[in-house]
Amino acid sequence: MSVNALGTIGLDVQDVDRWTRFAAEILGAAVGERTAGGSQLLRLDERGHRIALVPGRRDDLAYLGWEVAGEPELRAVMQRLEAAGVTVGRADADLCA
Repeated sequence: MSVNALGTIGLDVQDVDRWTRFAAEILGAAVGERTAGGSQLLRLDERGHRIALVPGRRDDLAYLGWEVAGEPELRAVMQRLEAAGVTVGRADADLCA
C-alpha cells in the first residue's frame, strides 16, 4: 500500500507575527523555532513542523511537501501534479532536514 499524504505547508505571509498568533490561538498550533530567514515553524504533531510561515509580499501558498512511501510513489505524485499543470520541484537536503 502506498502512502501519499500532505506533510508540510509553506505559507507566504506579509505579517509573520500576526499569522503566528492566529495559528497558536485559533488553530491550536505549537509555536516552534524561527529560522535565520525569518520563517516561523509551527507544530501540529510530533514532527518538527507541519506549517512554515514564510515572510513575503502576499498571503498565499508558497509550497506543499508530500510524504510518500518511496521513490516510485514520489515519481507518480510528481507526474500527476505536472499533468495537472502544477510546477514541481525537489527540496535540497537542508530543507528536507
